[in-house]
Amino acid sequence: VTGDITDLPTVRQVMEGIDVVIDVIGMRGETKTLTHEMVEHGGIKNIIQAGKENGVKHILYTSVLGVEPNSIARTLAAKWNAEQSLMHSGIPYTIFRPSGYFVDFAEYFAPKIKDTGSFTVIGGGLTRLQPLDPADLAEAFIQSLDNEKAMNKILKIAGSEIFTLVEIINL
Repeated sequence: VTGDITDLPTVRQVMEGIDVVIDVIGMRGETKTLTHEMVEHGGIKNIIQAGKENGVKHILYTSVLGVEPNSIARTLAAKWNAEQSLMHSGIPYTIFRPSGYFVDFAEYFAPKIKDTGSFTVIGGGLTRLQPLDPADLAEAFIQSLDNEKAMNKILKIAGSEIFTLVEIINL
């Protein structure tokens, strides 16, 4: 189904007869018409509303490592707000906070380096990261379904290998 997560009637329609929602919505950057707050927080509020109306039993949400209240990064602030709404919704939830994905480097950062010949490195490039394959996150979602140990939890998830930012850029 194609639809707009920020449109409650669309979300209601999509969620009819649904028991479990896996929310993996995310955006790389804001547009003139869509902000992180509208998509992340507004979207989860629509899922919660439609979920309550349709008897959803479990919502799994993809957040990100490093979320915090009042973050200067709008994406992190929006994900924090979304987490808070979900945790206070009364619907059982599982929140995943992945550390980042290898695919982000391949699809976003590598083309930027190729196009511009440069890349802004924060912290001298020695920041240590543990990116993961989205398939690993998908597996974690599957293992969390009907798993009481995963209910009403925030789970941090990272890849098994540790790289500095410079090493990832070189890859």
